[in-house]
Amino acid sequence: MVDLNTDTDISIAFYDTRRTVELHRGEALFSISHDTARPFLVEAGDARVLVTSTQFDVRRNEDRVMVAVQAGSVEFSAGPWWRHKRAPLTAGQVSVASPRDGLVSPYPDRIETITAWQRGRLVFRDVSLSDMAAELSRYLTRPIHRLLVIWAAVAAIWMMAALPAERWTSRSVVKSCQVGRFWPVIRSTIMKVRQVQIPIQTLATGTVHHVIFW
Repeated sequence: MVDLNTDTDISIAFYDTRRTVELHRGEALFSISHDTARPFLVEAGDARVLVTSTQFDVRRNEDRVMVAVQAGSVEFSAGPWWRHKRAPLTAGQVSVASPRDGLVSPYPDRIETITAWQRGRLVFRDVSLSDMAAELSRYLTRPIHRLLVIWAAVAAIWMMAALPAERWTSRSVVKSCQVGRFWPVIRSTIMKVRQVQIPIQTLATGTVHHVIFW
């Protein structure tokens, strides 16, 4: 069984000796039945996930691919032939692959946070503001303006905002953010989202509340 997140495109091909899904973009949660004779393969660019029986999440954002294993185990491989790497992942582990960083060694993470979209929520914890903006843009009719990151970085370390989703542009952020402490140094690329949970339904209605950054 495959559950698709928003703005996701896949291709499916089943053969006598294997089952293959190509993830062109977006995110999907896979629940795979055991079949040793027909292993299950997910391809996302030059990244591949090979499994027999497991439940795992795969997210592709352009050339960056993330794999999170809920149950069972998978083999994650990525990279061109001259630096191709493989990494086994077990339940509770996550790995990321990108052309710049290659295949990152598996690390433990909160899988329930990554798969919160299955329960109708988006959960961000210790991620960069730019990554959060990119993910939210997948759910909005108009993507978040890239300048949002620059405006927010000069605003504050701590700020609480109520941002109508339909007005998420660089200017609306300046008007909506309630600044507590000013931060004199621009650090937009490393600014982190401390923690935020957003019901996906609110992205459609245009009401997002209590977003806390650091």
